[in-house]
Amino acid sequence: MRVAIIGAGAWGLPTGAELAARGHDVTVLDAFGVANPASSSSGPTRIWRLAHMERADVRLQQESVRAWADVERRVGRPLRTTCGLLWRDRRADRLAASVAAEGVEHTWVDAADVGRFFPGLRPDGVDAVWQPEAGVVLAADSLVAHAGLLADAGGRLSTGSWVRAVDPGPDGVRLTLGEVRPGAAGATTGTLDVDAVVVTAGPWAQPLLDALGVGVRVLPALGQVTHVTGRPDAEALPCLLDGYQDPADGGDSGGVYAMPTPGLGYKLGFGAALRPFDPADTDRTPSDDERARMLRYVEGLGFDAPVAGPSQVCTWTDSPDGDFVMDTVADGCVVVATGDTGHGFKFSAVAGRWLADLVEGRDVGPDVDRFRLARFAG
Repeated sequence: MRVAIIGAGAWGLPTGAELAARGHDVTVLDAFGVANPASSSSGPTRIWRLAHMERADVRLQQESVRAWADVERRVGRPLRTTCGLLWRDRRADRLAASVAAEGVEHTWVDAADVGRFFPGLRPDGVDAVWQPEAGVVLAADSLVAHAGLLADAGGRLSTGSWVRAVDPGPDGVRLTLGEVRPGAAGATTGTLDVDAVVVTAGPWAQPLLDALGVGVRVLPALGQVTHVTGRPDAEALPCLLDGYQDPADGGDSGGVYAMPTPGLGYKLGFGAALRPFDPADTDRTPSDDERARMLRYVEGLGFDAPVAGPSQVCTWTDSPDGDFVMDTVADGCVVVATGDTGHGFKFSAVAGRWLADLVEGRDVGPDVDRFRLARFAG
């Protein structure tokens, strides 16, 4: 089968590598190239964790961990580190119940005891859960690894063209390619005829979804991360999810996610968006105000004299209900995968298998079936 993947990110590259390994003729298309700054998959690190509020997500992450181990075996190097995760949240009881039900090792942490698991973390009256089987995905290296697996299996990576249209027909799917001009019309440069297409286009997916008759509005946004130094063990700290409310702003930060990042210090970001995504907005200049807010926050993590290192503005794409969207349309010849909700990278290795199964018409099981479009009907 000839298959085109639109988007060479955390879901697109593994899907291409998996389909090529299964013997399909695969082309992965990306306008800007792998790990480009405009994508949702750029940057050096992401969190991986077994801890999730929903039991189905715990099971899927257990499957993902096995898939990561298989990819690491195939490429001959680690793509993750393990440093544990402290998750402080007013819903900690729900989190603990979810991981306990799926047999995941964890420890309940009373509010006053959080500093035992995260040295220097100030108690704020909120309990937490410690989950040792968690850590960091070496995201940039993971993309390189999957690109290598794609090439080794005979797949192709094509950059420098914008997919302007996806047109299913009785004999397959025709892609119309054009100049790379996000948010604007550009000259057509060619076409590509294939048997199946996988749309993993991140924040640029909406025009393609609309043209395919997918009646779902995704919600792409820009967020900012900042790397902080100022304590000698910054890169040895565990990962952190913290339901943080910034009192200086009188509002909700959307929580904080944080992880050690080799060579850069401790990486942190607020869960709330910096601003909505606009295809015509190419400005990725970090916000000084957002950086200052983060420096105020890290004082509560034991950074007595925090120093802001590099900041990066990146994208994520929410779905209307906060869950992934993975399904087939156009009589099964197009697979759509969107709504990474900012945490799709941890599922990267196994998402490629799920999407390859959808291309081949295989059963993906009930935990993945809940990501289908039917849930939005009516």
